[in-house]
Amino acid sequence: MPIACTPAAEAGQASTTMQGEARAAQEKVKTLETKLDRLVHELQSAVPKRSLELRETQMKWRSFVKADCSWESKFAEGGSVAPLIYANCMETHYTARINRLKPLLCEGGGMTGKCVASEKY
Repeated sequence: MPIACTPAAEAGQASTTMQGEARAAQEKVKTLETKLDRLVHELQSAVPKRSLELRETQMKWRSFVKADCSWESKFAEGGSVAPLIYANCMETHYTARINRLKPLLCEGGGMTGKCVASEKY
């Protein structure tokens, strides 16, 4: 005979699942953050005359991303899904930023196509 779960037990299981998904998404964001940091460092070395400008731009970009994802996650404020929404938002932004910056490692800023330097990102 199957054991019936109470609504409280089901809610607890959903919360545990959501926490696990949020932790996994946060780990992915950390990996993407490391990858982006390496890419930015490589770009700074490749184009030293734009290094300071890139650093300042990255600081502003990070502030925007944090604010944007905080705002987005407030739609689920107090719920167990809020950290997952925040992490997924961060993942989207970091992936997009990497994809925008990596062609800059290539000849002509990527206008001639992909290159070996950008492939690792």
